[in-house]
Amino acid sequence: GPSIIFANQEKELPGITKEISRDEPDMKISLTKKIPDHMIMQDVFKNFTALIPYMSNPIDFTDPKNDQKIYSHILNVSMAFQNATHAKMLNSQGFKPSLQTMQEHLKGTADAFSSNHKNFALSRLRAASTMCISCHSQLPKEKGLSFNLMVNQVNRKNFNSDFTFAEYLFIVRNYDKAIKSYENAINEAIKNGQSLSKMEKELFQVQGPLTRVITESLNQILQISLKIQQDPKKALMLINKIKKNGKLPKFIYPQLENIKGQLDVLEKVTLKAPSNDSELEEFIKKQVEGHQTNAIPGEIDLKLLQVSGILSRYLNSHFETTDVPLIYYWLSFAERQISKTFYFGLSDIYLKECIRTNPKHAYAKKCFDEYEEQLTFGYTGSSGTFIPDDEKKELAELKALVKTKYP
Repeated sequence: GPSIIFANQEKELPGITKEISRDEPDMKISLTKKIPDHMIMQDVFKNFTALIPYMSNPIDFTDPKNDQKIYSHILNVSMAFQNATHAKMLNSQGFKPSLQTMQEHLKGTADAFSSNHKNFALSRLRAASTMCISCHSQLPKEKGLSFNLMVNQVNRKNFNSDFTFAEYLFIVRNYDKAIKSYENAINEAIKNGQSLSKMEKELFQVQGPLTRVITESLNQILQISLKIQQDPKKALMLINKIKKNGKLPKFIYPQLENIKGQLDVLEKVTLKAPSNDSELEEFIKKQVEGHQTNAIPGEIDLKLLQVSGILSRYLNSHFETTDVPLIYYWLSFAERQISKTFYFGLSDIYLKECIRTNPKHAYAKKCFDEYEEQLTFGYTGSSGTFIPDDEKKELAELKALVKTKYP
């Protein structure tokens, strides 16, 4: 088969030590259809791991001096997926986006980065890493074994901060360990704050680059305990524990009070997860459609966070339901609201899967309109709107799918 040459790799990266860089694929490695999927995925894993320090710091991700390194890693991941053939595995039970969606998503991520829409590329890259891992976590034991071996070879010393290590643990779904690392990251940031100059110490009291690690660690702790583990009690306990630290920046305390207030309510009301399609429609009407999102920008809407977790679980266990597009649409809605605060922008992946799984469904057209709007917004900048040709082509294909069903 035709071979693809890996993009030039830098051997050392800030934020990640030689243990990982040393294992990076040689720049001459070529991928052919003959290379087994598991070997291709090992390269994907190494490139994603090398990207984590940049993905967890938007300033580094958008810094032009890192362009070549970041772009080469994104390109390697995208190229590997173009050569992957594990379509059967990806199309089995549970939410595993189709191979086609992943291939186009990653190609689009590389396009977004190279056309200088870096924040858009960042949210897409984070979404892709979530999808990769959600697949791997559902693999049968023998298939997941080699992946787990790779994951276990990476530890704290591979990263330059507790926060980047916590992000790695979050991505590979080692949640309890990730929570501990986020707590360590908060303590590390406070310690760093105490050694700042007088002027910087004042900046440490307000929201900004000096306190980003604290707010993001808080958000991730809530994401794990509430959305993923569905445990408001645990979330409340963790927030109370953090709140006891008297050395946090001043602006954090009112936020913690607000979070505590929302968790107090969520802890008292058990959100009953739907167990069939009619219960699902009732749940969506009551908890999502009827839910008023917070008017205050930047304020965390914890109920929506918990609800999106319940919808994700339902999707994973009821993948044969005819209402899959309905779930995708509302998952995308919830994701869009909470991704203003949280880590991953899965919204556009949900919308594409909504269209592809069942273009005949009444919600497929709504998903297309929403996706077109999000894509246009993502590629709009100071110089107007620039949508790369590959993205336009995919948009036209999705439109055709929906159009043939809606004359």
